[in-house]
Amino acid sequence: MSLEALFPTITSPLPVMGGTWSPADDFEVLGLALEAADLTEAVQGLEDFTLFAPTDAAFAGLA
Repeated sequence: MSLEALFPTITSPLPVMGGTWSPADDFEVLGLALEAADLTEAVQGLEDFTLFAPTDAAFAGLA
């Protein structure tokens, strides 16, 4: 599940330091982890929050 599906209020792409960021890219593993932990409903209603999340590359680096 993508972050856009979890957080539909996120505007894509978002301006970030050094360019732009798309929640549709690079966060599939995080979405899958939230699904596996049964946390998707818990996070879907969040508003005005800061999310510190590892990218798919960071998860791959763990292997």
